[in-house]
Amino acid sequence: MRDEMARAKTRLELKIPNIDQPVRPYYIEYRLIDLDVREVVAEFGTLFSSTRTRNRFMDVAARVGSYKTG
Repeated sequence: MRDEMARAKTRLELKIPNIDQPVRPYYIEYRLIDLDVREVVAEFGTLFSSTRTRNRFMDVAARVGSYKTG
């Protein structure tokens, strides 16, 4: 993610419909959620089931224009 952020700061250009030139974002946000869920079901010392699930979710937001116009 650090490499991607460095690349985005120096080289990323977005093509917006109805605008002739590509624009560069003034703000880029990355959000990564890494979930590791474990579930153990037991009764009176007897293990009935044990599961592990892992999921990753990523969200990226980019803003163009300027800080002043938000």
